[in-house]
Amino acid sequence: MDKITVKVLVAKIGIPNVNGLVYPLEEMEQAIAEYNNRDHPQFLTVENDKDLKVNLSKIVGIVERLYIEGDSVYADLTPTDTPMKKAVWCESNLRLDCKPRFIGSGIVEEDKTVKDLRINHVNVYCGKEPKVSWEE
Repeated sequence: MDKITVKVLVAKIGIPNVNGLVYPLEEMEQAIAEYNNRDHPQFLTVENDKDLKVNLSKIVGIVERLYIEGDSVYADLTPTDTPMKKAVWCESNLRLDCKPRFIGSGIVEEDKTVKDLRINHVNVYCGKEPKVSWEE
């Protein structure tokens, strides 16, 4: 079977996000370069808003890479064959109610611009915890 890779929007550059934070291009370029140069796989996980740590039982894919096109940050994602896969993936794409995002850290300036950005991991937020069937 051929490997499936899906391109998804993760963030916007220079535009306030839902929390009002603004990620400048230079900060995002540096954070993405650091993220992509890690020497271990970057897992895509499904998590709720209150649990921001990577939970290995919630792995649903691999983040192949992050990259910038225009004012947008995209991720190339590959599904993994795990129990949580069916909760997030619909055929060869993410479910419509599942939104990818990155979890990171940085210094927020008074104008809500983020400096010294570090992207820790990418996850998928589905609004509420997906129900998982452990049976085929």
